This record gives sequence, structure tokens and C-alpha cells, in this order.
Amino acid sequence: MKFSKRSEKLTSSQLYVFFRKVKEAEAMGRKIISLGVGEPYQDTPEVIKLAGIQAINDNKTRYNPATGSMELKKLIAERYGVDVAQVSVSSGAKPFLAFVFLSLLDEGDAVLLTGPAYPPFVQIIESCGGKAEIIDTKPDHFQLTLASLKNSVQKVKDTSLMARKN
Repeated sequence: MKFSKRSEKLTSSQLYVFFRKVKEAEAMGRKIISLGVGEPYQDTPEVIKLAGIQAINDNKTRYNPATGSMELKKLIAERYGVDVAQVSVSSGAKPFLAFVFLSLLDEGDAVLLTGPAYPPFVQIIESCGGKAEIIDTKPDHFQLTLASLKNSVQKVKDTSLMARKN
């Protein structure tokens, strides 16, 4: 089987590398509260357990629409004051972000991100053909400043001009 050139850019998610290290530390007896991978560290609240049982009893066991149920989308639209047509729901951030970047990026497009950032951002951007440029916010108390943004935009412009000259 021949794989695509795009597949050559795929790497292990740093989030899962971190998760593996957490599991190794736990296996050695260390007490860890992991904030990675969205794994709950508390038991499911009773009200949620009861709602799940009720949903099964009501035969609500079918797949929802891929972009979310209309009931949920209406609640979200109402909460944020937007039209229902502007609301889409995803089962996770990574596939949704991949669709967004696949829709917006052409090969070589630069995307500026403030760092630290959601770890999969860089991997998703690069697998969609983009180039992630991290703006370090640590020196400014993790706040994006106009100066750091201007500096990063200029850096991207300079890199782009150098690439065109070669």
C-alpha cells in the first residue's frame, strides 16, 4: 500500500506521549492528578448516571447527527446569541479543528499561535499543510502583546520572502 506524502508529516501527539508518562508514574505508585487527555479523575456524579439510565430506558440509544442534535444546537445558539445555522457540535476538538484547518489552509500557509497552546494544534496544522509559528507569551505573563504579534508577523513575512528568493 502506498501512503500519501501528507502521512509523512504525521507524528505522535505530544498529549499521548505525556499521557503514557503519567500512566508509567502511576504504575510506580506516584499519586497523579492528570489534566491531560480529558480523563475524569472523579466518579461520575449520580445525576449523570441516572440521566444515562433514563436515556437507555427511553430508547435514546441511536447516533445523534454528526453536527449535533437540533435541541442541543438551539440551546447553544440561545446561550451565545447566535443563529442555529452557525452552531456545529463535534465529539471532540481534534477532528473539528482538523476540518477547520483543512478548509482554511493551503500548503505552506502560516498560522500564528500563542504558546503555550493546545498541544495537538501544531500537529493538526502541519498535517493540513500549514506551518505553525508559536508566539512565546511567557515573558509577558502569558498575555499576547501587540509587540510580540507584530514581531511574529514580521518573522513570517521575512521567512516567506526568503523562501521565494531561493
